[in-house]
Order: sequence, then structure tokens, then C-alpha cells
Amino acid sequence: MTPSFDLHVTTEDPATVISLIGDLDYHTARNLREKILELHSQGVNNLVLDLASLEFIDSSGLSVLVASLKRLRVSDGDLTLRSVSDQTRRVLEVSGLSRVLTIG
Repeated sequence: MTPSFDLHVTTEDPATVISLIGDLDYHTARNLREKILELHSQGVNNLVLDLASLEFIDSSGLSVLVASLKRLRVSDGDLTLRSVSDQTRRVLEVSGLSRVLTIG
């Protein structure tokens, strides 16, 4: 079975928004990591991840969030999560990431 994941990038000044669609897991986390690295190399330091269509996230996805947050904060930027489902919010709370990530 092929993992279902897609992302779309838009700009909403002053941030760039990445909308995540499907499952962010071991098989797909690399796609998000590469997109964030690409945007950061282009000077993007403030990212919003729109999770309205995110169906699942595992530890690989969480790892990308943490690494991205660190990278952006070193550049005086930030990573904000929006439209977080109850299920994803619970994962963030259990992992302790709800205390370090900005959830809007």
C-alpha cells in the first residue's frame, strides 16, 4: 500500500503556509523535511503548518516538526501549527511537544 500524503505551499504574509494532506509518517516525513529545508534555504523563516487535512502523524513526523522548529528559531523564525485535530493535539500533548510548539 502506497502512503497517501501531499503538501501545498502558499504565502500569507508574513508567513509561508504548508498544508499537509494525508498521513505524515516514516514513509512520507522526508517529503515535508525536504520542502522545509528548501523553503528555509530560500530565506523563509516563519512557517505555518496547516493540519486541517492531516489524518495521521507518527514519531517520524514529530521528529520533522522538532528539527524544523529548531532550524527556524536559530534564524529568528518560528513554526506554528494551525487547524490541529483533537487526535493530533492529543499526540502533541502526550509527546510534550504542545509545550514547545505554537498551536494556533
